Amino acid sequence: PEGKGFDVFLATASSAGRPLRAVLVALMDDFSLVSAERALTGTYIERVETLSLIDIQTEEDRINTILRDQPDVIFIAGGTNDGNEDAVRSLIRLVELAVRLEPVDQRPIILYAGNERLSRWAMSRFEQYCVVFTASNIRPDVGEESLSSAKLKLAQVFDNFLKHQRGCFKEVSDLSAAGIIPTAQSVNRLVRYLDTLSDRGAMYLDVGSGTSTLLTSLNGQTTADIRSSLGLGHSILEVLNVLDWRDVARWLPFDFSLEIFEEWVHNKSLLPMTVPQTLRDLFIEHAVARELVRSLLYDAHSEWAQSRRNLSDFSPIVVGGAVFTSNVPPGLTALLIMDALQPADIFEMWIDPYALAPALGALSIEEPVAVVQVVDNGGFLRPGTAFCPAGQIRVRARMKVKITLPNKDVIQHQLSGGEIWIPAISAGTWVDIDVRVSRGLRLNGKRRIRQKVQAGTAGLIFDLRGRPLNIPSGRRRNQALMDWFRAVTGIEVTEEQFEQEMRAIAVPEALAVALSDADFPNYKKLPDAPLDVSVAALLDAAESSGADEDFELPDLDFEGDADSAAGEVDSLARELGLR
Repeated sequence: PEGKGFDVFLATASSAGRPLRAVLVALMDDFSLVSAERALTGTYIERVETLSLIDIQTEEDRINTILRDQPDVIFIAGGTNDGNEDAVRSLIRLVELAVRLEPVDQRPIILYAGNERLSRWAMSRFEQYCVVFTASNIRPDVGEESLSSAKLKLAQVFDNFLKHQRGCFKEVSDLSAAGIIPTAQSVNRLVRYLDTLSDRGAMYLDVGSGTSTLLTSLNGQTTADIRSSLGLGHSILEVLNVLDWRDVARWLPFDFSLEIFEEWVHNKSLLPMTVPQTLRDLFIEHAVARELVRSLLYDAHSEWAQSRRNLSDFSPIVVGGAVFTSNVPPGLTALLIMDALQPADIFEMWIDPYALAPALGALSIEEPVAVVQVVDNGGFLRPGTAFCPAGQIRVRARMKVKITLPNKDVIQHQLSGGEIWIPAISAGTWVDIDVRVSRGLRLNGKRRIRQKVQAGTAGLIFDLRGRPLNIPSGRRRNQALMDWFRAVTGIEVTEEQFEQEMRAIAVPEALAVALSDADFPNYKKLPDAPLDVSVAALLDAAESSGADEDFELPDLDFEGDADSAAGEVDSLARELGLR
């Protein structure tokens, strides 16, 4: 009442330094295990092993597998509610034996989500040895899947795990009105709310430093796809295992190779919080981000197929993560979203620059009205509405746009196939739009659309590149990528700029290559003699590196004594960063 302190405290977390390790135990590979894996996508849990009754391992092998993997969680599923109980009982006994063999302080948390008739029996088998949770059957019937209860219990498993970690997790959990909520589940609550505001579904995409998340809600049905070890910072090394460098190269208007890709990734891993320092680095990071999102999207499609949803079902599309929000013009963020997700038709894009979504999702538990107020009063930035016709782009493809401003001024423009256009309209301005597309293309199933829309921070975006997006090849690709960049940012880029950036780093790279491993002392012990640098090798490397004419090596005086010459070489090596 006095305006001091706080009324409610809530906390969310993405991980305890790493995702939880889970072993899935189920009856059937193609039913229970598949559903259990989908349930895991709602929390920061990584599957390390799967076991089923139909695999060829002996009981001893299965127990050894559990002991070897040292899971934090064992997720037991299987059996319909009217199915065979004996097989499920044998699974529970198997896990019980493995748990009893573990040291007391290393025993995993058990989550049982199988035949509901055995829930109490399963609880009685484990409760004297370890922490155990039970959830509704994820497969109550062969043709039915029910994941909501299991996902809720997995959130409690996550909270329980964090409480027992070193540090202050327990104190934070005890303070929080709802324990420590997994960030993804908190965001899911907000996404479900956004779903109710529109006649279409809502999507939230977050590409973070260590974790990437894709959440959707359509007609109250949610999906969550989380990659706990895939990001653009601390988890950047994982992209080497997930992405093909040739897929990254198709978004770059300059030469790219596997070697350059690996070098960029490893440098990023050394300083994961850095932002791109050059235009070339910016293009590479955005190219990697596009393909990372494409990988997330590929994983989500299998779950989407069951509910018959596709990208055209979602508006707004909300994005978070530094690659979308930090020092990036809103038009470029819009381009990233359109390239990575390639949604069609008409949709809104929102940006979460302050990472509000996790906080608002948690806040909705206690103060839902506050969430409504924040969403309605500018908590999220809105780049604008995008118009992206679906269909293949032919030679004569056209999109005619007529925009009527509040003062009755009219802006007209015609786009040809492969073009993007962002008209100059002040953010917040309501305008009347009349859009017509040529034969073979559709916007919301129609060739002509008339509606009133509000311009965002980027204005309005009109994209006639077709869906799926067709990227040209060769020199035409380079020019197209630079044209798209200029269209959304207003910045002119040329291939010469990228070549100059390459030449700027070519000299120190070439000089470093000129020195062999033998030129450097063993770092584990003091050198027996001073470092001997080959001056001739340094000069030859500089001459053949293709350096700019402005680059000059320091003058070396070789007419003095040997010590003086050695000192000059030493200074040169230090200046070049070789020592």
